[in-house]
Amino acid sequence: MAAETLPEPLRCIGAYLETFTPPNEPFDPVGEWTHTYSIRLIHQFQGVQHCDAVGVLRLIRSQLGVGVIRISVAHAPRQAGPGWDRVDATLSCADDRLSSLRAWDSKTRLVRNDGVVMEGTEFRARGVVERGRIVRISGGKIEHPAQGPVTTDWGLIDAVQRLPLEPARIEDFTVLEELDAPRLGQRLVYRGPVEVPTASGAATLHGFERAGRGVLPTTYWVDEEHRMWFAIGSLRAVLLEPGLQVPEVKDQ
Repeated sequence: MAAETLPEPLRCIGAYLETFTPPNEPFDPVGEWTHTYSIRLIHQFQGVQHCDAVGVLRLIRSQLGVGVIRISVAHAPRQAGPGWDRVDATLSCADDRLSSLRAWDSKTRLVRNDGVVMEGTEFRARGVVERGRIVRISGGKIEHPAQGPVTTDWGLIDAVQRLPLEPARIEDFTVLEELDAPRLGQRLVYRGPVEVPTASGAATLHGFERAGRGVLPTTYWVDEEHRMWFAIGSLRAVLLEPGLQVPEVKDQ
């Protein structure tokens, strides 16, 4: 399949798809798993589509108890200067259709290219979701209103892997993006299947599109085993790269 015949959310990574070798091991979306993604910046320059690598995202899913899961996050996007913006977070989530957020604990810091944390840049935060509000605790208590269930952009990667691959629409929920910006009035809609080229031959992906107030659409693409390969937005994407390493951090 030529890149120009792919649906628009996949067209920008057409060249990447043709070199991508999908994982071939079995996948259980409700079990314990680790996914590593390349963070990509999507843009056009002189009429040419670019999908430049700008960081790494790793998610580890584990079971905490009956109906509760833990998602461990390492998020390392490159900054304009000589370093990385590193977030390490632990999310406690309900084992429901949106991986609804219950609580989180996170550490953010700026990291030089040699892995050393820049002095004075570390920031710790934690929070809970209770009584329909997001409560952030970090040197003080700040509350944000929520609409419906609360999830995160990282939790949605877990959630879409457990949804049926059939027409569905989930509406009126809140996404706490990167544990920072609450986005109310969100919806998730099944887009259907599409055949895509890979280095191992054609494969079928299923799309779930998230849209709503204050955001540009993002489409999550899962294979027929429900493993999420890609999440593609208008400006940024995350692309599955199982062998990619998370940069080492040398805490002072």
